Amino acid sequence: MIEIDKISVAYEKGTDVLQGVSLSLSAGEMVAVLGANGAGKSTLLRALSGLIPVRQGRIRFNGEDITRLPPHKRVAHGLVHVPEMRQMLVGLSVEENLILGAYVKRRDSAYIARKLETVYDMFPILKDRRAQLAGSLSGGQQQMVAIGRALMGEPKVLMCDEPSLGLAPKIVTEIFETLGKLRDGGVPVLLVEQNARQALRISDRAIVLKRGRSVLQGKASEMQSNQDVRAAYLGITEPAQEG
Repeated sequence: MIEIDKISVAYEKGTDVLQGVSLSLSAGEMVAVLGANGAGKSTLLRALSGLIPVRQGRIRFNGEDITRLPPHKRVAHGLVHVPEMRQMLVGLSVEENLILGAYVKRRDSAYIARKLETVYDMFPILKDRRAQLAGSLSGGQQQMVAIGRALMGEPKVLMCDEPSLGLAPKIVTEIFETLGKLRDGGVPVLLVEQNARQALRISDRAIVLKRGRSVLQGKASEMQSNQDVRAAYLGITEPAQEG
């Protein structure tokens, strides 16, 4: 679905924030992007979304080179981004925020109605609060709106930036379960996440970024037993238990 070939990204002609990063995401899998603050995780998603230009390298989506494609056309292709901190339009209702996610299909009222029902089936509490201002929701409910808004665009690939940020553990579990169901339902997920334990538990593969470079890639299950990963991101210093 996505092939990232040695991309480099810099802000305002400064030092590269990403340096020669390569990554792939296949249909039916979830890939976690791990790393400390400032490692370039969010920059990677912003580059894939077209929000910042790629200085070098290539991005392919379903075999098509989208490296220079503008953001709205990437969304129309099915590459959809759930941004960090949800970014609600707090003065609009829940349903109005959701409908914004279907902007590329804004003239198709039947499509919008159908997708709203899909989102409400996934998050029943949003249906109950569809007329409520989004800014009055809890953090967990706002994250549901953010994911629901992305689903309104019928993503072929879903990119999520720190979906657990600031949420209670119970809500974090619910959000990750939802992402797992989406992956199992055929929507590949690229997951940027500080909660490495949860991310590795639910993902198929993972990549670790350090200072803008890819320093480790592999199966998530193998990452969980990697001593460097366990010490740096899981807070575990003792060796993994055999068996």
